[in-house]
Amino acid sequence: MKFKIIKYGSIKSTNDKAIDFIKSGKITPSIILAKKQTSGKGRYGKKWTSLKGNIFLTFFFQIESKKKISTLLKKNVKLLQQILSKYVNRNIKIKYPNDLLIQKKKICGILQETIFYRKKKFLIVGVGLNTVKSPIISGYPTTFLDKFKKKKINNSLIFNDIKRCFEKNFL
Repeated sequence: MKFKIIKYGSIKSTNDKAIDFIKSGKITPSIILAKKQTSGKGRYGKKWTSLKGNIFLTFFFQIESKKKISTLLKKNVKLLQQILSKYVNRNIKIKYPNDLLIQKKKICGILQETIFYRKKKFLIVGVGLNTVKSPIISGYPTTFLDKFKKKKINNSLIFNDIKRCFEKNFL
């Protein structure tokens, strides 16, 4: 099975849109991809600054109700670390529970949520990835992949690698 891709130019939040789809009964495993988020979010209601040109996506799909979200988050963070390591000349470190860092600066944040709909459990995995720009956040250093590239950063290639990896590991 493959993820259905749903693209937006600008959207408030890819995770919120996934929740809307699930609650409306549109529960086919999907990826929401946006060029820009106007109200991106992180853990504990923190804002995720979404600069145009970077990657903002959310996967959503049904999971077994017994699956622990913490186990899935560890798996997702490791998968993204492996994928992104192909593109840069630096070590990508995991800052648990949900960040990826290069030289102690954030390049990627992952926001996982679960929702129950019609007695079924769904996993929502949001990914904000700084590929070509990094936001300036007071007290939290950030960076972007293109700064450490092995080869020219291409968001489409990175997206396709992420999509294939998630299809292989979850569907």
